[in-house]
Amino acid sequence: MIVPQNDFVVRGPLHLDAGGVLCGPVSRYACRLACERAPPHRCRLAAAGFNNERDVFLSESAPKWQLAPGERAADASDDASPENEPGDAQWDALTTFGVRVWKPEVGAWREVSVHGGVHEPRARADVAGRRYPDE
Repeated sequence: MIVPQNDFVVRGPLHLDAGGVLCGPVSRYACRLACERAPPHRCRLAAAGFNNERDVFLSESAPKWQLAPGERAADASDDASPENEPGDAQWDALTTFGVRVWKPEVGAWREVSVHGGVHEPRARADVAGRRYPDE
């Protein structure tokens, strides 16, 4: 479905359910990719569900955690100190099914958190993998 906050929609794998209705397991709000249109063309990936009000929405089963004292969210502004970060940047989380990115420079898949942290793909659904703060 095209909605105002999306330029386009990438659909997940589709199948017919028991009632003959076409459906797919991937939410249309699984992540948001924002790219700058002017150089240096940086892209940011927000791995989360978003509701119609454009607020982050995560299921009960999505792993969430409080950041350690002094730890900064990956998407925190460069000129802000951890003490001055807004309250919503003091936590991080992963989506229920995960948003993964292939990192060719390291030859491995990484999982992206809601606040842009890069993690090793998790072995258990309820626990985040090792964080790679320099990636």
